[in-house]
Amino acid sequence: MNIKHFFSIALAAGTLATLPATFTSCDNDDTSNVDLTRWTSLKVSGNYKAQNIIGVQSLRTKLELGTMKDQQLLITPDGADHITIKLAEYALPINEASAPYSLVASKAFELKNIKTTLESNGDISISGAVKGNVSMKLVGRKGNANETDFREYEVSNGSVTGTMGKDRELSLTISFQPGSMPMPIVYTIRAKR
Repeated sequence: MNIKHFFSIALAAGTLATLPATFTSCDNDDTSNVDLTRWTSLKVSGNYKAQNIIGVQSLRTKLELGTMKDQQLLITPDGADHITIKLAEYALPINEASAPYSLVASKAFELKNIKTTLESNGDISISGAVKGNVSMKLVGRKGNANETDFREYEVSNGSVTGTMGKDRELSLTISFQPGSMPMPIVYTIRAKR
């Protein structure tokens, strides 16, 4: 009986001794040696209140539909040199008689995988493609906003370009065509933290 008891204890001790080795792994997410000061994504990240001039671009000219003041804009890092831009929802009544719409509204949406690059002058350039869907309400001149629902539009011909200067001022141009709309919608955004 003592021998069986001895072997049971020895087997249990051997099993316990090997458990830490079984669960030990290499940690690939160790960022202790990463120089975060070089991450351009961190330099532009933050919560902004932006001025957003919303317009449509025809072949020859850009027609400004109106301006959203203090629109919420959140930029989060997505690695060292990529960001995600989150634009808050908005509803913009349009008083311009020559505009094709009386109201343009959008639900909140994200622009992912946007590249950031540190330029030689210290500015950070921002560029990328606008992909995916956007939920918008486009109310024609004779339409009724209360009777018009939001529609999901597939985005085409979309792009994001911009800079953040050394003065921490953010300048973005976001352009995209919702669905089969013949003209792109253009957001001209200025913001400072």
